[in-house]
Amino acid sequence: MKTQFLEKVLNASNCRRYDFTGIQNPNVPIFEFLKEITVKPKQVESCKEQAHKEFLQTWLKSEGLENRLTLEQLWEIREKCIAARSGS
Repeated sequence: MKTQFLEKVLNASNCRRYDFTGIQNPNVPIFEFLKEITVKPKQVESCKEQAHKEFLQTWLKSEGLENRLTLEQLWEIREKCIAARSGS
């Protein structure tokens, strides 16, 4: 099983969106999103994991993979990919 993207959270400032995950050039604004949610700074930590998991659960269903992978398994794969990209 192979995916074409890695779901991630981006930072928005003054209506310009930037990727600080290291996947794209952080100096170039991003204009297209699969989904965008607005949270206050103090909500980021509490909302981030929930938003990611909701997105991944929807993705599992849309790809017809819910019988092959659980959300927990996909989350573990996601965490390993992030760790590999960050070198940790």
